[in-house]
Amino acid sequence: AELETWLGQHGFSTAGRVRGRYVLPKGIFLRFSSSGLYFPFTGEGHIDAGLHALQKPYVMAHELAHGYGFGDEGTCNFLGYLACIQSDDPLIAYAGHLNYWRTLAADYLQYEPEKYREFRESLPLGIQSDLDAINEVLLRYPDIMPRFRYYAYDAYLKSQGIHEGIKNYDRVTMLARAWRLSQRI
Repeated sequence: AELETWLGQHGFSTAGRVRGRYVLPKGIFLRFSSSGLYFPFTGEGHIDAGLHALQKPYVMAHELAHGYGFGDEGTCNFLGYLACIQSDDPLIAYAGHLNYWRTLAADYLQYEPEKYREFRESLPLGIQSDLDAINEVLLRYPDIMPRFRYYAYDAYLKSQGIHEGIKNYDRVTMLARAWRLSQRI
């Protein structure tokens, strides 16, 4: 509902009935470093039922954004983020902020591992516990073929006109920053 509200407020059509479903068995997507999939032939976003509860709102909003005509992965991440953080439900809003934080943290960890660890340890214990719980869930479903999946999916995205391939997912950081500046947040 949050995604449809935001899209409608900004002049995007929400015609049709885009649905979301959980996919079983748990971990079926996670074992391929994926959390969801939009299937256009049924008009449904599918997300892995094995995701942690704090990941599900963001991932579902991302997949539903595909259903409303957005093909770019970074744009869908951004729309998922906005849909969550603007929710009246504080848990969904928190989930949106936390998932966006995890995107930023992945880059920070890659480039400044020691500073990242110091920063993470300075977070409130509740947030650290939530991050640990998400990581514990993800560790239950180790990736089967990470290198193959990366190259195959990267090639697929490029064949669909997403020139950055998998790196396109990170476009959310640029879009979120531009949005925050435009809103003076």
